[in-house]
Amino acid sequence: MARGKEVDVNSDLTFTEQVEKGKVTLLVLDGYSGKVKKYEAVEHESTVVETTKGKIFRVRFDDYELF
Repeated sequence: MARGKEVDVNSDLTFTEQVEKGKVTLLVLDGYSGKVKKYEAVEHESTVVETTKGKIFRVRFDDYELF
């Protein structure tokens, strides 16, 4: 299941996004492919953007649920 949502990028590589009140949102900008993806940060733990050879490889979510 993909968590990232594609953001529309204009021909001049600009984009417009809204800030969602009460949420932490991560925007990952890939200058190689010209893509932008939006991720909601996990509530507990971490969100890691992994790169390989200077390019985005994956976004990893290390999250858990409090008991």
